[in-house]
Amino acid sequence: MLFTEFLDKIENTDDEARFFKQLGNVVDDLKEAKEIPILGKLISAIVYLLELECITEFKQSEHYDVISGWDVIVDLDTGHFSVIPGPGHRKKIFKVAAIIAGILFLIWLCRRKRRKSQD
Repeated sequence: MLFTEFLDKIENTDDEARFFKQLGNVVDDLKEAKEIPILGKLISAIVYLLELECITEFKQSEHYDVISGWDVIVDLDTGHFSVIPGPGHRKKIFKVAAIIAGILFLIWLCRRKRRKSQD
């Protein structure tokens, strides 16, 4: 489920308070993780959400745009919370992986051709 859809679903419900209570336990760890190069903006947005403890106000901030496009897996009973790349991010990752695989394949072909010409 998209993170933005999840927030819309729990906004102004009992689940909103449970969500903030569960994630409040890991806010210190998340604050340390804000320095991670690729995910730093996403983690900063989540920390900001936890500090606000209000989804309505969070939607009006610039951080809301950062979380759009990311999927979330949440189990409010166990406190499990995972943010994973959304469909748009997965397409980009697939394209990059395909380009890298293509380059490696071409390098392999060139080396193979060179070895055969030396024999």
